[in-house]
Amino acid sequence: EECVPPTHKRMTMENEQAESWQKQFEDTKTERRELLHSMIGHLRPKTDGPIILMVFNYGYAWLFYNLLCSLEYNAIDIRNRTIVVTTDLMSQSLVAETGFMTHYPHWLGDNILQRITSKAAASFALGAHKWIVSIQIALITDLIEMGYDVLMQDI
Repeated sequence: EECVPPTHKRMTMENEQAESWQKQFEDTKTERRELLHSMIGHLRPKTDGPIILMVFNYGYAWLFYNLLCSLEYNAIDIRNRTIVVTTDLMSQSLVAETGFMTHYPHWLGDNILQRITSKAAASFALGAHKWIVSIQIALITDLIEMGYDVLMQDI
């Protein structure tokens, strides 16, 4: 495959999307961090241990169920320190029913969120998956800058 430089005209749409994402990320920083704090304010940074962050797309529901079964079998309850970031409304509903703290990144806007479907799981590292990773990086950045240690749990 040929190499396409980031400034090439074929990259115009991707560059416009990245610029839009960066603007939304910056413009919503205060709102995101207030929401995160409302979920984890009971935990003291650097004292009460890490926040566990998961980004979850409904295409991986079977792995999420497997995680839940394993946690239950081993009598491990991490709900009070785990934020599950959902990328679609089906996963938002599923996670909310389990008692985990859930965050739907509405701050990204419908233009980006509508591109993330349950089919994103089938195209790992391509297409919509880049937005899933972007959400993950954004919230890890927020939590670290808020003083928390973060453990990333991949589903």
